[in-house]
Amino acid sequence: FYLIGPTYEYTEKYVDNNPDNIHYLGIIENQRVPQAIKEADILLMPFVLNIQIEKSDPVKTYEYLYFKKNIVSTYWS
Repeated sequence: FYLIGPTYEYTEKYVDNNPDNIHYLGIIENQRVPQAIKEADILLMPFVLNIQIEKSDPVKTYEYLYFKKNIVSTYWS
């Protein structure tokens, strides 16, 4: 598993104690994102639903769909 994105205070304990098959890459340069998506088998969007998420347009989902990838996501209407 390759995890890409920012680290938050509550995730640092998981990053430091992860199994050998989980690799945390952190934030990557914008030009590397398309290649990372192309290489992935499944893409995650594990949002905690709140007012901000419910009122947002899920642009990342559109990007994932453009690359014809399988997506595991929180459901919101």
